[in-house]
Amino acid sequence: MSRVPVRRRLSPADRREELLDAAEAVIRRLGDTARVEDIVREAGAGRGTFYVYFETWEALLHALRERVFAQLDQRFSAWANSARDWRDLVSGLPELFVDMTLGMEGLHQALLHGPVGQAPPRRTRHDVIHRLADLITQGVTAGAFAVVDPKMTAVLVFAVLHETADQVERGASRKATLAAAQDLLIRALEATNRAG
Repeated sequence: MSRVPVRRRLSPADRREELLDAAEAVIRRLGDTARVEDIVREAGAGRGTFYVYFETWEALLHALRERVFAQLDQRFSAWANSARDWRDLVSGLPELFVDMTLGMEGLHQALLHGPVGQAPPRRTRHDVIHRLADLITQGVTAGAFAVVDPKMTAVLVFAVLHETADQVERGASRKATLAAAQDLLIRALEATNRAG
């Protein structure tokens, strides 16, 4: 007679993290074809457990997006702190964003191109647009950027960065695409060689 595996007793917060861990692993592999059944199988949980923590599939994706963006935000902050000057910072943005986006694997499609990615942006601690706007505002204050509206400029910079990553993912020359994006951003922001 086979034994039924015993579920570990976890706190609600730990169980929720377990489901998010499973969702991240499954969606990395399967992209936007992943389903609730795949995630609960990966977590060793029941379907009902999923709905205790996430009312809908979209609620899971929003939670996962916040988690992934927090991880990306840590990488972004470490990279921004290592930049030598404002020009270095601006010219490095496309490569950083391409590397981070491609590193997301199936999460990229599910979190940035699916219904959750098309929804109006939510203001969170790790919101990419607001982080870029803060960075641009700091550059304006330092006299390195000549920008009229940092928030709208951040929206447009994000569009350039995202499309750069999409083009590289579709097979465009990484070197040529990054060079074009770097040139465009430096010219658009009017970055100088002055140290920040």
